[in-house]
Amino acid sequence: MNSNNSRYFWVLIIVVACVFSKGCTEPYAFDEEAFDEVLIVDGSVSNQHKKHKISLSRSYAFDGTPTMEKGAVVQVRTNKGDRFNFKEQKEGIYEAEVPFAAVADEKYTLEITTLEGKHYESTPMMLPEPAALEQVYAEAAVNDRGEEGISILLDAASASNQSRLYRFEYEETYKIVAPYWTPYDAIVVFEGTSTFATDIILRETEEQTCYGTALSERIQLRSTLNQTQDRLQKEPVHFLPLNDPKLQHRYSVLVRLLVESAPTYSYFETLKDLSVTSSAFFTEKQPGYIAGNMKNREDSSEKVAGFFRVSAVAEKRIFFNLNDFYPEAETPDYFISCTQFAPSTEGSRGNRNLLNTIYSGYGRFYKLNTGEFPGGPYIFITTQCGDCTVLGSNRVPEFWIP
Repeated sequence: MNSNNSRYFWVLIIVVACVFSKGCTEPYAFDEEAFDEVLIVDGSVSNQHKKHKISLSRSYAFDGTPTMEKGAVVQVRTNKGDRFNFKEQKEGIYEAEVPFAAVADEKYTLEITTLEGKHYESTPMMLPEPAALEQVYAEAAVNDRGEEGISILLDAASASNQSRLYRFEYEETYKIVAPYWTPYDAIVVFEGTSTFATDIILRETEEQTCYGTALSERIQLRSTLNQTQDRLQKEPVHFLPLNDPKLQHRYSVLVRLLVESAPTYSYFETLKDLSVTSSAFFTEKQPGYIAGNMKNREDSSEKVAGFFRVSAVAEKRIFFNLNDFYPEAETPDYFISCTQFAPSTEGSRGNRNLLNTIYSGYGRFYKLNTGEFPGGPYIFITTQCGDCTVLGSNRVPEFWIP
């Protein structure tokens, strides 16, 4: 495939004909057609009182580049006349100007006016019946592949027996300690044609201890429609094998239980059936099209992708260490393999390996070379092994419990 082709293979060419029907399933027709740029909407509001966000972007050809939808007017209105304005915080990301929470018995409609004057709106959506997230906990377990590890589980229940359609998300936060960190750094003082100078100084920022974050990468759905009681018990959310580097030090996970409407649940079922890994589908590369609940008010034939949803959300966070469950377990290996090397000072201006290593950040200073390695006067380490900020943030999260 090259840029001269007039037609493109779309990774996904789907129309969800039954997205607003409960539990219906239709065959999906895959086809090849000329590329057509469409608006992609990813947005939700929930019963959480916060500044909700809406993401707007454009689909693009397989060999194209992503485009965020800038300069739009974005609002959420209710059937009772309330309006919530969203302000563009960065390109294509719109945040509510004031925090609000969705409430029962009200219908919420997303309205978008693009910079070119097109008007889009969603199907009115209502808040599903919330469920209680009773507890989130971890247990030593063995997964389907026979791997030992730690399973993250939840218990939940609906007092009204009317929630029924669930989706799970989680957000991991874990402590990272750079194994080859040193308080010193190498700098270039000057570089000339035939001479140069370097120096060793104290580092100016915290680069030894950081905190990494990882979001759930797959769509997890659970229905209790075939159960008498609307209850989830020991529902698996995530599994960490013993060799997962996120378990090297302190680990935390925020588990989010979302009760979804039938149309939203059906939409995510479609994504899951098509092996779309997660809701990141909305913001990752978009060479294909999945119809959602958005439409152009003036032209109903225009394709609009994505989905506006209203969800009932409950969440809980837990902390643990690997030795809480496996006291004798070995500490997992670091995230990457760490390599030491001593870049040479030889070469002409602009081609000296030592100076270029410092300029590029390809490696971080570890110690003086006392003959352990052939090469220059300094031993460097793979950057991620001496600078944790490559893998996470050096700011301690507000919620962190040591």
